[in-house]
Formats: sequence, structure tokens, C-alpha cells
Amino acid sequence: MENNKEFIEILKNNLTDTNHELVGDYFYEWKIENWSKISNETCVCSPYFEAYGHRWKLELYPKGVDDFYNEYVSLYLNRDNEKDDCGVHIPVNRVFFIRNYNDKYCYRSATLPIEYLSKSIPSCGHPNLIKKTELFTKTQYSNKPLIENNKCIVGVYFQIYKKEQGLFYIYIYINIK
Repeated sequence: MENNKEFIEILKNNLTDTNHELVGDYFYEWKIENWSKISNETCVCSPYFEAYGHRWKLELYPKGVDDFYNEYVSLYLNRDNEKDDCGVHIPVNRVFFIRNYNDKYCYRSATLPIEYLSKSIPSCGHPNLIKKTELFTKTQYSNKPLIENNKCIVGVYFQIYKKEQGLFYIYIYINIK
């Protein structure tokens, strides 16, 4: 993780609404070494990883998470919540990314507002991380495409916050409205 320190700071600066008590943060990358092999799959999952007492995985939807997003690559963070009761709610702020396998500064990232993961909501993600047509196009910041030699890296940087009663009620109000 030390050699990713600069990149993590860049991702961290993309987060909004960070003025909450931080429990911890985590950075995870998943190497995709054969994009063409997975590109026709509905969903592929990373190996599980441990962070802050929970098991997590990334869910990659190379053809989009559903028909509405079929022109995009979708990426979700999923928390194994088998042992949770209905009272567990974990506030998560995250930035998803896809990057060139050999150049961490050739990347595309996206973030969304804080979400509460729970027994009934085990995952959160970005349905339109990037258009599929942009995966093999050289980026404006680098003379390389995101997928080069059939390889790329997808990942997430996320922060977990202490559950605040007011924050949770605002979240519920916004999402029920």
C-alpha cells in the first residue's frame, strides 16, 4: 500500500461529505489479467478481503449492472453480512476506479454520496463507472488506454464512519422521499 500512497490521496480528495467521525479507511485493488475472458460475463467477483472486521468483495459487471446500464461497466462494493441482525447499519463513503495495469495515474474514478450498508442493503456501487467504448481509448491525461494488453485494475478506496443518528435519519429521509 505504501507505493500507492499518492494515488490513495488523489482518490481520497474525490470524496465528498467527509466531515464525520472516521472509523477507518481501506484501499483495495483487483488485477484483471484477461479482460476479454470476463467481458461477456454478467458479473465477476473479486476474492474476499478483510477490512474492519468485515468480509468484502468487489462485483464487476462488464456489461453493466442491468439493461439500462448495458453501455457501461458497473462496479460495486459488497459486504458479507450473513451474521448481521437488522440493526447493523454501516455508513460507507467510497470512490471506485478502473486504471491502467502499469500506470496508476491513467485511471477513471467515480464516487456517490454516503450509503448505509445493512442486512437488506449488502452492496453499493456505481452503475455507470465508465462507458465500455472508452476502455480502449487513450485518455487525455495519458497516452494509454485503461485496458492495455488485455489487462487493467479495478478497485475501491472507502471510508467507514461511526454511525451518527442524524446522518442516518437524513439518509433515510432522502432515500424514501
